[in-house]
Amino acid sequence: TVFTGSINSDGSLNLPLISKIKTGDYKILLYKPSNSVRAPMTVHVDKNGAEVNPNLSKYAGELFVLGLANTTKRVFRITDVSIGEEAEITLKALEYPVANNKALIAEGMTTTDWNDYHEWS
Repeated sequence: TVFTGSINSDGSLNLPLISKIKTGDYKILLYKPSNSVRAPMTVHVDKNGAEVNPNLSKYAGELFVLGLANTTKRVFRITDVSIGEEAEITLKALEYPVANNKALIAEGMTTTDWNDYHEWS
């Protein structure tokens, strides 16, 4: 789940599209139109965004994207690329299994060594 909004002057989160956010640690990206995107940081959110640690009041008025870090890796091998009539690009790919955030194909495993692969199109 991803949440968006702006930072209030007291450092709380202005979440206009939702009324509840689960207490926990989230990654946050901040953006101020006159600057670039700031480096992501981790914040602890409590009381539906009313309490944020560390306090974000120095970023008042900036826009944010808040979400959980995705630590899952997926590896694909593209097997076919085609361009349709209206310049729509279609890809066909094989998804390779991953263990410990490393593609098993990189470990010398061949497609005959496993049954858990998927063809995507």
